[in-house]
Amino acid sequence: MLQKLEENKREIMKIANQKFRALIHVLVGLTVSLDLLSLTDFKTYDTAEKIFISVFVGILSAFGAGFSWEWLCGVIWQNKFDWKDIFATACVGGSIGSVLYLTIVVTPFIFWSLIAVSVAFIVNDLVSYLRSRNQ
Repeated sequence: MLQKLEENKREIMKIANQKFRALIHVLVGLTVSLDLLSLTDFKTYDTAEKIFISVFVGILSAFGAGFSWEWLCGVIWQNKFDWKDIFATACVGGSIGSVLYLTIVVTPFIFWSLIAVSVAFIVNDLVSYLRSRNQ
């Protein structure tokens, strides 16, 4: 009975970790796209151009970040190259970042807070991954 409970606990933790990692990918995509777009003047464009270019650049920049991270992890630690993570970063995070760029004013506080939180989550994920490899 206790062994079954322990197996269930491990499975729940594994699923929770996967969901948390997916949220990290979305957060990084949001950060990259929102912060990059906030450095541009796309808000001054006509409505259709502003929406199209912002969404395109947001998704493309988040895709580049996700692809670079997956490639780097594959080269350094021989991890599996996961396209789902790249698309979570690009499609979900990039889209949310683009929509936020079009609807809110990105203050320096928001800009740097997103970077700090994203870096903290990435470092935490990296440290826990390296610990799990050493066990």
